[in-house]
Amino acid sequence: MTTLTLRRTGRRWWTLTTATGAPRGTLRTGRGLGCAEATAADGTWPARAHGRRRLRVTAGPPGAVALELDPPLARLPGRDVPARWETPRGFRRYGALLTDTSGRVAARTSPRPGAPVRSR
Repeated sequence: MTTLTLRRTGRRWWTLTTATGAPRGTLRTGRGLGCAEATAADGTWPARAHGRRRLRVTAGPPGAVALELDPPLARLPGRDVPARWETPRGFRRYGALLTDTSGRVAARTSPRPGAPVRSR
């Protein structure tokens, strides 16, 4: 299992690191986390949240949606069968779970304000 941490490093900047602290990418958010730009070794993708509760998220290169997360399903790049996308909530805590036949990605926030987002 690989653990990644998304930590706020500036007002609208986040850094994604491995468990050893090696950088894997950055996330630059817009106002209110409604839109963002994710950068990794593969390039930069814009991401946008949709709807009142912002549970539907799309990301991909300009002009093409490569990733769509819309509970309860998700459309992933290169896959014909949709995956499962869940966004459970707890007291002062948010989470997300993406599951498909090859594995799962789980992310959760800490109840402490300003704590990093952990992903497994």
